[in-house]
Amino acid sequence: MSKTVREKILETANNVIAEKGLSHFTLETVAQEASVSKGGLLYHFPNKESLIENLIEGYTNQFNYRVNDNISQIDNPVSYDFLRVFIEESFEQLEIDKNITMGLLAAVSSNRELLNPMTEFNNEWQRIIERTNDPELATIIRLATDGLIYSELFQINVISDEMRNRVLARLLKLAEENCK
Repeated sequence: MSKTVREKILETANNVIAEKGLSHFTLETVAQEASVSKGGLLYHFPNKESLIENLIEGYTNQFNYRVNDNISQIDNPVSYDFLRVFIEESFEQLEIDKNITMGLLAAVSSNRELLNPMTEFNNEWQRIIERTNDPELATIIRLATDGLIYSELFQINVISDEMRNRVLARLLKLAEENCK
């Protein structure tokens, strides 16, 4: 199945950020790398902010898709299953190219409204998490996973892979013991 022009532009924008950095993330560069005219790019994304917002929305949609795909494979999932899959997918996010995420965060620093898709995503997950048997602990677990992601992203107090795996195991155990 071939990609639409819109999908090709979004993929190219990701690649430009990851490979060349935010300083090269211009509409002109993305259009050139995607082999579309600037007018063609502007047809799909009227400005750079629209492109960034769609990239962020794509990340959140991809996360939700993976979670829903994993949940759909469980017979009669309970609230713990949602929390477990959330934890596992959050840790999976650490494997995504940090350059892309870092570039997008830098790009949105001048316009917080570009984070609206991420805010909506986090609000929806918080509502799901609050339906577990222990919503306080589930929230603590969510905040711990968020903290780990941002620690890795900004390279602040990064822990070893061994410790990350031990933390993952402990969070999953806490969730299983208290949120089933």
